[in-house]
Order: sequence, then structure tokens, then C-alpha cells
Amino acid sequence: MSVMQQSKQPRCLGCWTWVWTLAVFFLWGGEATSSWATPSQIPMWVRAKGNYTSYTRPAYQGLHMVVVPRSSWKTVKMFDLQYKKKMRYQGISLPRLLRLYRYPAGVDMALLLFKNKMAVPYPLKLMKQHKKFPVFLAFARWSKKSKQWVNTFPIVSKKSPYYYRDVRPIRFRGNKLVVSRAWHPFTKGKVAKSFTVWRHVDTLRAIEFVDRAAYYRQFAVAKTKIEKRGASWFYQACQFCHGARDIGAGFGWDFVTPLPIYKYRQSNRLYMHIKFRKSDAALRGLMMPAIRSMTQKDAVMLWHWLRAIGSRSMKPYHPKYSK
Repeated sequence: MSVMQQSKQPRCLGCWTWVWTLAVFFLWGGEATSSWATPSQIPMWVRAKGNYTSYTRPAYQGLHMVVVPRSSWKTVKMFDLQYKKKMRYQGISLPRLLRLYRYPAGVDMALLLFKNKMAVPYPLKLMKQHKKFPVFLAFARWSKKSKQWVNTFPIVSKKSPYYYRDVRPIRFRGNKLVVSRAWHPFTKGKVAKSFTVWRHVDTLRAIEFVDRAAYYRQFAVAKTKIEKRGASWFYQACQFCHGARDIGAGFGWDFVTPLPIYKYRQSNRLYMHIKFRKSDAALRGLMMPAIRSMTQKDAVMLWHWLRAIGSRSMKPYHPKYSK
């Protein structure tokens, strides 16, 4: 990375004041035209073999900045789950974006990494089901107000009683992942009725390709029947926001580092925390949604898995493509 040399102090400070004022207006103001945007870039890499719980993490394998030029954008009109209405977007479908990177044989899942540190797994077999489950990465939207394409996206605020203002709304900078269906292949049954991961994602910042089986072996610490049932809760609802020992998502608390969560919350407190949402959560900046399908029995099973992941060593990542 090159280091920029510091320029001499300008004589006219008023000129620079206007420059910064305009910059803030276009970055934080209402709507900036897409002509101001540079070609979109998404870093992609393959997860390398190694121990990801150690302080020395393996280096990125095959890191490449994938450029999506303006000339390759497509225009679509689709229902946006977060905005709850149809919108016109310009960008690229997720399957087409993933095909711009040459990942090795043995890779069968992509981790969609977001700016808020959510990590959403996307099995690559879904690329063949794009018509049934379309996922689109938008770089611009059509503004009915200004009658032009703009590269800003409205924030998404969480509902709150008593007219509390959401102090931590979902913001988008440069792109927005657009999903129409409240569905994810890993979230099933009663959990799917009260939890939708796509409602909470923000700007897509990078994509990591992994061997699905090897990735989840890192979390395979369950031995008893009750621990395995608790693990299913992690895979269906928790993994998108939470990780363990710095492996996985970092949007919510790490389940092990620096304090194992099972020591902090017993199953009864865990149940109350997951199922019920505080009335002033939006004002306090709390991000976790309430999962109404959680039962006290589920909380007990999840707590046993949390104790297992917090007291047993996790396995290194050893994919097929590393052989």
C-alpha cells in the first residue's frame, strides 16, 4: 500500500471549507447521482487451512478485488424485504458476481460478510435456483423524487413503541443486498416463522469461499443429545450474528471470548433475552431481534451447547482443497 505525501497547507482555507461541505453533502446527504460512484469493488478470497482460534490467523488465500464495472450493471424491479415494497435497482445478481471469482474445486459455500460484521452463509448450489430465490447486489436505485439513478439507499429503522428513535438504524454505503423472500436454507421450522436474517444485513463488504463441511467442523463440539439439539439452534438462528473464539460472525457477542456466555447467562435468562424484546431496545441501540418461537426447553438445550463450545477446544479448519 502506497503512502500519500502530505501536501502543503493551502493559503485559502475558505476554499477547503467549501470542498469538505460538498463532500459531506454527497456522502451523508439525501441523494447523490450514480455518476459520482466509482466502479464497484468486492474483495473475495478463499479461507486457508489453519487454526482460526489462535492469535496468528492464516493469511487470505487468493485474495482478489473483483471489480464490477458500471457497463455490466443490470436493471431490475423487485420486492425488497427490508423496504417492504418493490424498487428499481441497478447492479448484479449474486450468482453472476460469484462467478467472477475462480474458486478451487471443493468450495461449496460462500460467506457473505457485511460491514456490521454479520456473516451469512450462501451455499453455492443456490446459484442454480436464482429464479426461485433471487439475490441481487444493488449499486444504484431509481429515485422517484429526483427522477434519476442515485447511489444512496434509505436507512432501515427498527420499530419501537412510544415513538422512540432508533439510534442504530441499518445504513448502506455503496451497495445493498436485495432479497425478496424471507427465507434462508439453514433456518427451518418454527425458527423460520419468527426470524429472517436478510432483514438485518447492511453493506456487503467482502465474500469468503469455504468448504462447508470443514467450516462447520470448527463448531462441532457437541457430544450429548441435548448439546446437539442446542447446536441446531446456533446453526438456524445464532451463527449469522454470533461467533465463537473469533470464528464466524462478529455482529453480536462472541459466545466464548472474552467471557463464555454460559457463565454469564443461565438458561432462564437466556430464554428471556432471546424471546422478548425490551420496549426501549431501539433507543438503547440494542440490535438483537426477538425470536418468539424460542421456548424454555429450547433455551436449556442452547445453554448446554454454549457450555460445550465455551469449555471445549475447537477444531482447525481443514478443507478438501488444501490436500
